Amino acid sequence: MNAAIGLLRHVGGRLILIGASCAIASCADGAEDEDEGDLIGESSDPVIGGTPAPASYAPWQTRIIAYKSDGTHLCGGTLLPDPLIGGSQSRYVVTAAHCIYDDGIVVSPSALDIVAGDRNRVVTEATEQVRFGAEIVPHPSYDAGTGRNDIAIVRMNSPVTFGSSVQPIEMPDGRYMSTDTETVTATITGWGVTETGDISSVLLKADLPIVDQATCAPAMATWGQVLPTMICAGYANGVKGGCFGDSGGPLTATNEAGHQQLAGIVSWGSELCSTYTVFTRAVDYVPWIRSITSTQPFACQGQTPPGYTDWQQDGADHIFLDVNTTQCNFPADPAPPPAYFTSLGGSSGHFTSLGATSIYSATSTGFRVNVKKSGITPAQANSWKWHLNWQGASINQNQNEMCTGRTTPGATSWVQYNTRTVLVDVDTTRCNRTSKPRYFTSLGGSGYHWTTFGTNNIYLPTKDGFRVYVVQDGITPAIANQRNWHINWASTPPAAQTNLNQCTGSTAPGSNWVQSATDSVYLEVNTSSCQRTVTPLYFASLRGQSSFFSANGVTSIYKPTPTGFRVYLSQPGLTAADAAARQYSVDWGAYR
Repeated sequence: MNAAIGLLRHVGGRLILIGASCAIASCADGAEDEDEGDLIGESSDPVIGGTPAPASYAPWQTRIIAYKSDGTHLCGGTLLPDPLIGGSQSRYVVTAAHCIYDDGIVVSPSALDIVAGDRNRVVTEATEQVRFGAEIVPHPSYDAGTGRNDIAIVRMNSPVTFGSSVQPIEMPDGRYMSTDTETVTATITGWGVTETGDISSVLLKADLPIVDQATCAPAMATWGQVLPTMICAGYANGVKGGCFGDSGGPLTATNEAGHQQLAGIVSWGSELCSTYTVFTRAVDYVPWIRSITSTQPFACQGQTPPGYTDWQQDGADHIFLDVNTTQCNFPADPAPPPAYFTSLGGSSGHFTSLGATSIYSATSTGFRVNVKKSGITPAQANSWKWHLNWQGASINQNQNEMCTGRTTPGATSWVQYNTRTVLVDVDTTRCNRTSKPRYFTSLGGSGYHWTTFGTNNIYLPTKDGFRVYVVQDGITPAIANQRNWHINWASTPPAAQTNLNQCTGSTAPGSNWVQSATDSVYLEVNTSSCQRTVTPLYFASLRGQSSFFSANGVTSIYKPTPTGFRVYLSQPGLTAADAAARQYSVDWGAYR
């Protein structure tokens, strides 16, 4: 497939493709190449078929702005139903896979802006809801060379709320096949350039007949193969159709019951959009779409406000915090609660605290942490700007970017190590890693685990599992299981960037530890490889070769910036030389 697979937009009332030589940013500014200029000059007609859409027309239409290395790219998208949230909100948009690739690599979700409820794109309207990407799921068999499986799903960072201008499209029920012989008229919508050469400020629409594959395939053979999972619409002379700026947007049609359904997703066309437009045929991807949108939401992050966190006193040397995670829209019972992971931020004193990574009362809408430190009060905690960074991740998921699980509450295979320590070997083989990942953990249970330490210290990591030791005076496997103690764990690949809006890394084993005081050392963690422009949420775990299960503090985050943070470790007798000899290192994750 040549450059005909491209980003599409309206020109001269038709929808004209800009060749690959024209950067999207420059095209959008009116610096069109010669081919486009000739076409605009040749047309003496007003807008051909493409007309401004009425207010609240196509409420499933979204704009997707992708910030790519060669400029800003405009695509369309379609708001999908979200079965796990219900009938009033959605987190999902479907678009073309080619819209979310940049030089062969999927863009970071944070590089996507998604606008729902928009009609006039140059005016901020009360109906607009703006989100950014939280996760991108391209079809696993997408082929950029042929346009096969040109479809991707974007999960937004928070749901949009339905109203007259924001509604999901209905999934197709089996019609609108390329081989249909009946006359079916469908509608394409999008924003683009008018006959004056200016980008349209309002959403445009055009009605197109669906064309059978026997007619379309020979007409498109110069530019590519019309595969069985594609659908054609438009006219042989290209009088109407899809082109630059419309990629990823919807082709909709009315079913026998009178409902608008998603028929296709704008994919590719001829080099000058002079004949039919080819769409990814939506009906063939309904099972795949539902496999994404009908599973639990994968990952969601948040932070309590530094200096204003709602800490509560619960006895001397003990405060607690109830964390609200309703924004994540995790499904309620009978679905298992998500795995929550935490770190404690602040300006002073928190590396000697206990409990911030011990999870109590986990549900789909929140959890509690208890934090212990001598003399601590809510006022003192807030004066030190103590706050909780948290992440919720759907349990028992297995995606490349993150694989999650938990040992069985009440039946974890704890083993006695010594009179104050139990250990467990965590099996992660179902993640199917081919190399050793980075592991992050928290300790769940119903009681007393907030005074433990060791949960976040990872021993013997392999591609198939790891070991943790948990320390508390008098603990036994029976007591641990009586209290429902269990390990929540997440496995992330060793690659620095993933599609979950996360960046992960590790410090060099044994390197750069600095003595802080008696029994404590610190390390400056460099995260500049993530290329963040704002400070992300940081999470961490500790690795080493020996004697570090009694070290505390690795999940206490100091001095976070877009390019790094500091961690302190507290351990009896610990020196920087010890940390180096024991090959102590920090695995870290950065999330927007």
